[in-house]
Amino acid sequence: MALIATFAAGAMTGGFLTGRVIKDAVRHAEQPRQPSALTVDRLRKDLHLKTEQADKLGPVLTQMDDELSNLRSLDLRETDGIFSRAKARVDPIICAGAAAAITTNSRRAQAPFRGSVAGP
Repeated sequence: MALIATFAAGAMTGGFLTGRVIKDAVRHAEQPRQPSALTVDRLRKDLHLKTEQADKLGPVLTQMDDELSNLRSLDLRETDGIFSRAKARVDPIICAGAAAAITTNSRRAQAPFRGSVAGP
């Protein structure tokens, strides 16, 4: 039984670490998003917009930025729920020492999600 628990703990740890590596690779491949105020200035320069046109685009881009921020916050809450449910299912299976290691690895895996969101 101890052998099975050891393999299960190893599999869970490996899964968390693999998921983290994949998420880090995807995140580094993405371009950082600029705030909408800088985007309006860039559009004004790149498209040679008049001031009136840029003023009309500002609220649209601000709404888009707000909607994307809300989506990222929702994603963070869903991610936290996934990690919590996984931990609740894993804890009864493994011993207390392994549970502490899983908790540490889980927090490390959640860090990229928390760092990428300027949430509430």
